[in-house]
Amino acid sequence: MFQLRSMLPQIDFRSIKKIYARFSPFLKPYWKQLGLNLAAILLLIMIELLKPWPLKVIFDFVLLDSPGAYPGFWGELSGMDKTWLLLLACASMIALALASGLLGYYQNLRTSQIGQKVVHDIRLHLFSHVQRLPQTYHDTKQSGDMLMRLTGDISMLKDMIVGSALTITSQFFIVIGMIAIMVWVDWQLALLALAVLPLLSFSIFKISREIKGAASKQRYRESRIASSLHETITSISTVKAFSREKYEEKKFAKETQLSLKAGLRTTRLEGRLNRVVEVITAAGTALVLWVGVKKVLKGAVTPGDLLVFVAYLRGVYRPLRQLANLTTRMAKAAACGERVVEILDIQPVIYDYPGSVPAPQFQGKIRLEKVEFSYNDSQPVLHDISFQISAGQVVAIVGPSGSGKSTLLRLLLRLYDPRQGTIYVDDQDIKTFQVDSYRRKIGSVFQNPLLFRASIRENIAYADPETSLEKIQRAARKANAHYFISRLPQGYETVIGESGNTLSGGQKQRIAIARAILKNTPILLLDEPTAALDARIAARVMEALKEVMQERTTLMVTHAQPVMEQADLVLYMQEGRIVESGSHQELWDKSGEYYHFLLTLESQAQRQESTT
Repeated sequence: MFQLRSMLPQIDFRSIKKIYARFSPFLKPYWKQLGLNLAAILLLIMIELLKPWPLKVIFDFVLLDSPGAYPGFWGELSGMDKTWLLLLACASMIALALASGLLGYYQNLRTSQIGQKVVHDIRLHLFSHVQRLPQTYHDTKQSGDMLMRLTGDISMLKDMIVGSALTITSQFFIVIGMIAIMVWVDWQLALLALAVLPLLSFSIFKISREIKGAASKQRYRESRIASSLHETITSISTVKAFSREKYEEKKFAKETQLSLKAGLRTTRLEGRLNRVVEVITAAGTALVLWVGVKKVLKGAVTPGDLLVFVAYLRGVYRPLRQLANLTTRMAKAAACGERVVEILDIQPVIYDYPGSVPAPQFQGKIRLEKVEFSYNDSQPVLHDISFQISAGQVVAIVGPSGSGKSTLLRLLLRLYDPRQGTIYVDDQDIKTFQVDSYRRKIGSVFQNPLLFRASIRENIAYADPETSLEKIQRAARKANAHYFISRLPQGYETVIGESGNTLSGGQKQRIAIARAILKNTPILLLDEPTAALDARIAARVMEALKEVMQERTTLMVTHAQPVMEQADLVLYMQEGRIVESGSHQELWDKSGEYYHFLLTLESQAQRQESTT
């Protein structure tokens, strides 16, 4: 008894309950369709319960001819012409089969439709949630695993939330109805038939737990395969450059081999479950036939009664066999559901605080007070950052690699929030603004700009898809991008490759700059905007940016000395701290850390020129 109790919870009802509780709200919009489905299921159940009775009529009244053996309705049938009885029984079987087929088709079609709509709603909800997860989450998670959760895992949930729920409901009522009729026909045979159910249930629950564990491991391995594929394909140029194709093939083969083992284990467990169910149900059927035939020979029941009873017995065992297959699907779906719920349980750390308001049109004054930040509670990246910028100023953020320059820009864009300290824009804490409206007031160009697989026009107009082509072209001219765009086969309608791979680094950067110019925000954040450009193009882009920077507050991470010389303020950073601040000339005359940093840059530039 103790062993049975310890094994029953292994199907993990708590996990299934949690998944249903989390996703049941997605079923509410379709309650009418589900109600019609349930009505169709009830009609199907009635038909299933009627199907065996024409066989009784044929055996007892047509083949064996037992007049007067039955009172009431059966007695009237026994007096009818055998040909008519046979015709009536056959016609009933055809009518019941036709009705069952039509209702089954309707029920399956509606279930599929509802399932597809629910999957669409859940996937949309998950996608929306993923976009609002902390930037630190995206920094550490593999994109292939995320794709698996958004596609395959949610598709598996469809069977569990919609299909399996309706299947369990229908099979439950069929089993209850058939058991009731079996008890009515012969309660002793009914007890024999039900005697195997505890063993059958125990076997299903025991093996299903192992299936769930194997399915979970299999999904994990499939996610690793997707991540490996995504990483290799997106880095194919690096793979080719280092001649690492064979290495990547071996690494991928190792992942697929592990996935194969996990898949084979799941398949073996499924096969074991089916074998166990078949053997147990066959044993139950044999036991009923052994006792039932003896009863027929003694005249306790008629052959027709035994035939109907066996038909119902098979009807009872069939749902239990289906339950075994359903348990397999439920185990796989539960593993997938847990992976989806795992993401949904992560709360965004950047969100609209209570009472937050839409961001106004900023003047562009920026102030930071004692700001500190670290990734995932690790070593702090920024320490005690404090400075103030007047509206319209151009600020150069300078320092060696790893000093926290780009992180500072991401804090201003509110991709992260400080662990301590406050960021003010126009003397207002940026946390008091709604996140989306705040970000719409800030333009940005990062060091490695990301472009989408879309037309160049759509990439430039990403912040405002309805803008006119004239404004797009004007922004492209300012970014020195119009000339090369106009020479492409379809001009601004040219579709670029994924991540902009069909363009050069300089071309991608100029499109990203045009995108920021078109956004026309009072604050502009630039992270090494000319890093991917040659000296000639970089100079032309900076010349174009001068006009743009005059109209807005600009913070630029840069190693270009001409930018530093023209900036209103230079912030020199080392190891996450602002070590020196002031104009270029002030810091140069001071001959401090900034001065020596520029000397180092000049020395590196000279060595590079001599090498070239």
